[in-house]
Amino acid sequence: MKSNAIIESDGKAYPAWDVSLAITQRLQSDGTEPISFSLQCVPVRINDHGARETLDSAAVLFVRGRESEITDPREQAAFFAVQSAVVDFLRSKGL
Repeated sequence: MKSNAIIESDGKAYPAWDVSLAITQRLQSDGTEPISFSLQCVPVRINDHGARETLDSAAVLFVRGRESEITDPREQAAFFAVQSAVVDFLRSKGL
């Protein structure tokens, strides 16, 4: 994913992010279905030899154990957009 703010380190520019997203939702014995998620973004570039190069030391990690832990309005909007997209996808597959 292209970055809005290019990361620079040791004279090298990292113009994109490798993005990993994990969502977990499990039915609990009390009938609730809490959702948790983890989002990791790692700066990445293609070096002069055409190989991918990541800057793991500048990785950004967001982990939320429950949706109730999300207090930032933009983060809430992003979380609910992803949740809605997953639900729509599963329904389109008849699940």
